Amino acid sequence: MSRRPRDWKTLNAYVDGELTATEAAAVARNIAQDAPTAETAAALASLKSALLEQAEAPTDFDFLPPAANGQKPAFWQTGRTAAAAAVLVACMVAGAVWHWDTTRQETANLQIASWHQEAAEIHRAWVAKRSDERPPSLNIPATAALTAPELRIPDLSDSGLTPILLEPEAQLGGMTGYRVGYGGTRGCRISFFVLQGDGGIPGHLTTLKAGGPQVLAWRHDQAHYFLMAEGMAETRFGLIARTLQNVTANWQPLSPEIRTALQQNRQSSTPCTA
Repeated sequence: MSRRPRDWKTLNAYVDGELTATEAAAVARNIAQDAPTAETAAALASLKSALLEQAEAPTDFDFLPPAANGQKPAFWQTGRTAAAAAVLVACMVAGAVWHWDTTRQETANLQIASWHQEAAEIHRAWVAKRSDERPPSLNIPATAALTAPELRIPDLSDSGLTPILLEPEAQLGGMTGYRVGYGGTRGCRISFFVLQGDGGIPGHLTTLKAGGPQVLAWRHDQAHYFLMAEGMAETRFGLIARTLQNVTANWQPLSPEIRTALQQNRQSSTPCTA
């Protein structure tokens, strides 16, 4: 908005409460959708807050006598008006910034819900085939190995899971990468996505949706990871996800302690129901 003088005038009128309801709503939408505009509005609020502090500061004119009609001097009334206007401006701008943050969070939630649905559909389509046959051309290693500069397949054999599917050109949420499908001897199937892009997933383990198919996601720099399963015991799924999160941080072999934990967890878990 700083590039056009009339936009400055409109924004000033907005924070001063001089716009109609329709005009104010349009400016509020602009503030919610545009971070620089929100920052400009906040700067105006700060300026007007400074005016408010000056208006509320002890006056040097207390020695002046009241006006002839017994009312406060005109400058005192003007100061109160400016103070009230500044308070209103601060509330309006704070509300606009809050609305911008809320809108941004709602957009992120919609994006996460979309990822969850897409991952669930991909995983379910694969599980529906129920094929444990490895394509002869894949030659997927049973242990963690680097098969290409950008392709790593973690070893989950201690959890009773073996890689049985490799999709080298997987896509999810507009990001591209690869997917590894693991299968177990008790009906378990998991899909592990490794994707590059600006997906906005937090670095910590994030549940994409409570209930339904299990999808956990995390991020290291620009690499985004999604783990998908259905019908797996939550404790087992969570341990596998935390293991993969640690593995993808540095791609080092599993420690003996983690391997033992995976083995014991698998032994105490119930078979998958999906």
